[in-house]
Amino acid sequence: MQQPTDTSRYGKERFTELFLEWQRRGSLRKAVPYDEWMNARFHRLAKRTVLLRQGAIVFELRHGQTYSVRGEDGTERMFRVQLSRDFPHISFRQPFGVDLPWIAFPGVFTQAELITLRRVS
Repeated sequence: MQQPTDTSRYGKERFTELFLEWQRRGSLRKAVPYDEWMNARFHRLAKRTVLLRQGAIVFELRHGQTYSVRGEDGTERMFRVQLSRDFPHISFRQPFGVDLPWIAFPGVFTQAELITLRRVS
């Protein structure tokens, strides 16, 4: 069985690795903005899964899937997931299919929110 990766143990370089990869692609960087590149990456990479731990909560995220969590006020927040090896990035999904920019996952959600985590698609 796969051991979960503790989200508090990611090194700071993991938070910027995809941005730096995009920057290294000089001509592509000029032609394709970062979030468009991330969106293309989201759609083309194989679906794989990572097992994560945040505090006492162990959960699974799958590349290319949409998830939701509920906040303390009961509001549902939907987001897409893409993986860079075992490091997750997310893009919140607004009503009517508007996707916000990609951000690094660690530290975005509380344990209480992660308890409500469910896969939407």
